[in-house]
Amino acid sequence: MGIRSWLTEFLNKGYTEQTSARLHSALSSYRVAQGIIGWLVGDSPQREDQDGWLRDQRLRLLIDRGLALRDTGDNLAALAAYTQAIAILESLRQQLGVQFTPDMADSLATAYKNRGDALCDTGDNVAALAAYTQAIAILESLRQQPGAQFTPDMADNLAGAYNNRGDALCGTGDNSAALADYAQAIAILESLRQQLGVQFTPDTADSLATAYKNRGVALHETGDNPAALAAYAKAIAIWEALRQQLGVQFTPGMANYLAKTYRLRGAVLRGTGDNPAALAAYAQAIAIWEALRQQPDAQFTPDMVLSLALTYLNRGVVLYGTSDKPAALAAHAQAIAILESLRQQPGAQFTPDMAKSLAVAYDVATSMGMSVGDRSSRQPGIIAWLKRASQRKR
Repeated sequence: MGIRSWLTEFLNKGYTEQTSARLHSALSSYRVAQGIIGWLVGDSPQREDQDGWLRDQRLRLLIDRGLALRDTGDNLAALAAYTQAIAILESLRQQLGVQFTPDMADSLATAYKNRGDALCDTGDNVAALAAYTQAIAILESLRQQPGAQFTPDMADNLAGAYNNRGDALCGTGDNSAALADYAQAIAILESLRQQLGVQFTPDTADSLATAYKNRGVALHETGDNPAALAAYAKAIAIWEALRQQLGVQFTPGMANYLAKTYRLRGAVLRGTGDNPAALAAYAQAIAIWEALRQQPDAQFTPDMVLSLALTYLNRGVVLYGTSDKPAALAAHAQAIAILESLRQQPGAQFTPDMAKSLAVAYDVATSMGMSVGDRSSRQPGIIAWLKRASQRKR
């Protein structure tokens, strides 16, 4: 096997490991690929400029490795990878002019979009907005070109950039602009669904459902609860259809977002006073997360743990409001048990938000008359933990 075949093999291996959530294995494979590229380039950096295939492998490595790094939480290293990919592609765009191919443009837009995602993770929404705007401009320009080969994957990429820019706009409080971006994402993906029919892929359907969910959140923030419920209903319908279609192939990520949308729907219904419908929505969310938690080798993340506990808390509050005190107390006991179990795990990611939720759960449960045994010793410990976490942040 030649050295170039080895490079391809390790890039493919890393991508397979990455999509299977074996991130550290993926990063190891990418390091080998990086070493092979370094060996091929040798002491002549210009070799990549002269060898299009080698340059393309470098770009693939940078973008895929950046995604893996971001997934492990190393956003700074991910940003460095995306910045390097952008520099290579922007230089190529200047060099080639009109011969800069649609695939190259799509790769450049992907690098900008991924850079925006990593910047959002660091809380830099302003810089993220600039990166997303670059991605959108590139893909919109490509879409407007007469006779351009604007593929379904490119359309999905453009919709993703609009959706993610909408998220960043929500983070700055600009819900009106966010709603405009979500509308763009939905329009692109709905058009794609009409165009492709049965060839509309599950991943693209997942993107469409996510855009509807995010639109629902922004509508709720503006006070338009009927429109928010309609958006959530669209998202739920898409994910439920996927769940029926895919069976065991329905991914944990899709299941998590479906459960989140049921929980969000429950919160809106609770706010409108429709307690029976709110309870039904919370029950759906809980059932999905509990099924995920029970799966062998399930990656039930700390975020999922917190979401499940909060849903039990919300369900308990609604039940208490309907005078079903025993069921309310049982729901709060579940929330406390879930969060206490995580808190006591060695090395667990027990965040300040989790600690606050646990403290609230104890307070609400005792106000309902629940006996929590050693609460008097537990809760001060939680409060002290919160104070230490706050001091570390400062």
